[in-house]
Amino acid sequence: TFNAQTGTIVLTNLGNEFTGPVRLLNSGANAVSVNDSQALNLAASSVGSGSLTVTADGITESGPIVQAAVAGAATFNAGNANLTLDQSGNKLTGLVTLKNSGTAAITLVNATSLNVSQVTAGSGGVNLQAAGALTLGQALGVGNAISTGGAVDLATTTGDVTLQQSIQSTAGGVTVNSGGAINMAAGTLVDAGSDPLSLAATGSIFVAALQTTSAAFTAVNLSSQTGQVAASGHASTNITSAGGLNISADNGIGSGDPLQVSVGSITVQNAQIGDIDIASLQPTTLLSALQGVGGNIVITSAGTMTVGLPGLTTAPAAVSTAGSGGITLSADGTAAALVLDQGVSGAGSAVNLTADGAVILAGAVPVTSTAGDINVTAAGSSITMASSSLLKSSSGAIALNAASGVLVSSITTGSTVSVTSATQSIAVVVGLPNSVNITAGGAALSAATGIGTVTAPIVTSVGTLAASNSTRNDIQAVNVGTGLLTIGTVGTTQGIQLSGGVPATINVSTAGPMQVTGNVLNTTGGNIMLTSGGTGSLTTVGRVVTSGGNGSITLSTAGNLNIEDAVNQGIAPAFWTPDIQVSGSGQIIGNAAGQVAIGSNVLVQSGTGSVTEAPPAIGTIVIPQINSDGIATITAPVGRPGDTDLTVTIDWHDGSTTTLLDVAGGAITAAHHYLVNPNLANGAAPIPMTVTVSGDPNISFAGKTIATATATISGTGLFLAYQGLTVPVQAPIIIIVRIEERPAQVVEVVSVDGWIEVVQPRPKQAPGEERVVTMNLVPPGGGAPVPFQLPENVTDDLPALFKRLPDGHYQIFVDEPGRQPRMLIDVYLRQGRPVDPDDKFEGTEDRPPTAMFEAAPTRILISQALPAAKIENRDATAAEFADRALAASLQSPAPAAAIASRGRRVAVHDRHAESAGRWSSSAATVGVAALAGLVVLRPAGNQHTEDERAQLADRTLGHLNGQRLDRAARWSRRVRRHLPLWMPFARSDNRSQEPA
Repeated sequence: TFNAQTGTIVLTNLGNEFTGPVRLLNSGANAVSVNDSQALNLAASSVGSGSLTVTADGITESGPIVQAAVAGAATFNAGNANLTLDQSGNKLTGLVTLKNSGTAAITLVNATSLNVSQVTAGSGGVNLQAAGALTLGQALGVGNAISTGGAVDLATTTGDVTLQQSIQSTAGGVTVNSGGAINMAAGTLVDAGSDPLSLAATGSIFVAALQTTSAAFTAVNLSSQTGQVAASGHASTNITSAGGLNISADNGIGSGDPLQVSVGSITVQNAQIGDIDIASLQPTTLLSALQGVGGNIVITSAGTMTVGLPGLTTAPAAVSTAGSGGITLSADGTAAALVLDQGVSGAGSAVNLTADGAVILAGAVPVTSTAGDINVTAAGSSITMASSSLLKSSSGAIALNAASGVLVSSITTGSTVSVTSATQSIAVVVGLPNSVNITAGGAALSAATGIGTVTAPIVTSVGTLAASNSTRNDIQAVNVGTGLLTIGTVGTTQGIQLSGGVPATINVSTAGPMQVTGNVLNTTGGNIMLTSGGTGSLTTVGRVVTSGGNGSITLSTAGNLNIEDAVNQGIAPAFWTPDIQVSGSGQIIGNAAGQVAIGSNVLVQSGTGSVTEAPPAIGTIVIPQINSDGIATITAPVGRPGDTDLTVTIDWHDGSTTTLLDVAGGAITAAHHYLVNPNLANGAAPIPMTVTVSGDPNISFAGKTIATATATISGTGLFLAYQGLTVPVQAPIIIIVRIEERPAQVVEVVSVDGWIEVVQPRPKQAPGEERVVTMNLVPPGGGAPVPFQLPENVTDDLPALFKRLPDGHYQIFVDEPGRQPRMLIDVYLRQGRPVDPDDKFEGTEDRPPTAMFEAAPTRILISQALPAAKIENRDATAAEFADRALAASLQSPAPAAAIASRGRRVAVHDRHAESAGRWSSSAATVGVAALAGLVVLRPAGNQHTEDERAQLADRTLGHLNGQRLDRAARWSRRVRRHLPLWMPFARSDNRSQEPA
């Protein structure tokens, strides 16, 4: 015991060898110094405010060492032996310096706060414990606070651990446990060598620099129970490790100032408020990032970042927020990829997945957000979703933006989806568990080399769709939602636009109704196909245009087809912008099971013409009185202003028609000369005249409009000339429906007094290169005119032609390239000279109507007598011609006179019309027509009897059918046998007859 009271204790003789406990006592500010040449055991000692220096070959204590509250420095140098001051009653209040070397350890346990200036230890390690705060190093000091070849263990019970200088451990690792916070001054470093490094605090941890070369999963572990883990200056990397970084905190990790780390893997968790903000300075694996109630997660890597572990398909999300915070994961650097092997789940704000290279959702990876947006960006490469991967937000928007291709699996949100491929295509994963690629309120798709394909279209269930493709290939989309699909605006994408140098197709279909409010534009010269399903209608308000080639537009719907206008706003038709438009030889086809309606100011335009309504309209047909020569004139307004390339056909119902080509919207007028009433059984019957208007051949919404005006006949009837017609009548519209080999959809037009025939567009015939002259032989008893083609130069000498023709009625037409066919002359010939058909001179007043044919060649007679042979697959029409021919034979005076001359008198047996209608096969009808025609059109000179003419009918049938006499021939014989029965009917004719 050395008691210097207020003096100084100096025991510095190197030969001192205290073998027992040494007790040191003094007070005041004087120093105490002990130097022992061997191990020294300090008993309970108490010194004043002066310095305390103990040097020995090993230092231990058997009692506590107490310094004054205001104390000087304490230095303990144990040589190459252990320095152990582990009494719980130690109260070192001044700066403490601890030294030893070799394999010895240093242990200091202090009952109060401990202020360690410097610790230099051997490989045994350093263990410092304080009940209060533990401060290491000198403020702004240079060098290490602790240097050791062994482990470093630092602990406080209630106070903070403050590191003002660095800690160096070459082996054994560093462990710091603080009852308060852990504070590292800027520029300080804790180097754990090749072993793990662990910092745990009740309060916050402020990290300047931590370092270890350990590759273990637990290489660096930071834990704050009630505080945060934050960066303390960025003069160097905050955490460096070849292994894993594991951080848990309560109020944030790198919040507001990201931790700079260079580690192999990251596992972080924050329980309460505050962000998780970590910047990895190298490629890394984000094993887990879990955020509590209020903070964001922001983790970036300089290089590829892999999220989660492969194969954990049923595990919780690797990255998630439970509160309102968002998630941002970013892989920065050339070709740096973001690879998701496990899911990402956000609760409130946006989920942002970004890479300078590719973004890959591998395996069954869900990326979800309860209410926030999801943004996936591959700035330098592609976005790839595996077949079982999923992007899903309850109410947030989802956006995918890639420099190259996008491979879509399943995207679902209550808001909108946008998918962009800047240089390549948007494709879909084939063989999805869920066949719908995008389920959303709206979808905007933008690519360069195609959106979907014919065999693998992108499948959506959306309310609004917008798309664009800039370079080549199609836009192919199928919407399976049964609600209304609007092709409109989603974000900055408007309508559907396809461009490029090679013809490609826009093909969009939906299971329900479709409304086109945005423009659908195809500038590649390819096709546009828009289809609505179910019973929904298809309505276009925006423009639908294909240009730059010969592409067609097909609008198909199981409901109504409505074409509306949002461009012209009531300006003059000459300035209308086409609402539906094709170029070249492209066609516009509208297929609807319901009504077709074209709104006001709508212009539908092809490369050859235009229409403003479908079908082209026919106004009131005006028929003035017929003059005494039987000339009928018909006037009808067709189409509307803006219609071009209309075709108007007038059926005069006597076997002849008039066709007007290239007609523009407006009034048309045509005239016709009737020789007999088409109703041969009743010369006073009303005569119908049918006007048919067909739109541009490349535009087909509903095809034709047909209107028939019926004119009554006054007097005893019309045979060789009209007696007059009634006043003009309003034209009703006839209902006609086309029947094809393969059933097609039939379009019901908006309610009018009539019906519409649906036809496919007819090809536009190129103008001929030659001048063509044709002649029609017009029969007096009805039936189609018989055409003959004449040499081109025949018009140079018409009188010579007339001298070579039998008596009769002829029409000569000229068809020149680039012009409509025109009639050159309409002439009646007798003995080679043109005459007035009403002329009664030269004994012609008793000449029968069929006389003009009696000198005609047999081939003309047969072709005129068999009009049904020219009509394929129309038995009903053939039967009608047969009925007409039979009726004509009964009314003609010449056959009646021949029959009467035989003196056969029997009862009337008038069943010919019923029988002819019943025999509906083409062969039977041809046979009836052949027989009836040959009865009427007697050969020249009236040299054949009825039996001879019937035999000629049989021979004609055999020639036409190329076979032996069949049922038709037998039928003709049956009719022949009944010819005598018709004589009383013939004799009842009130017109002049040849003498019996």
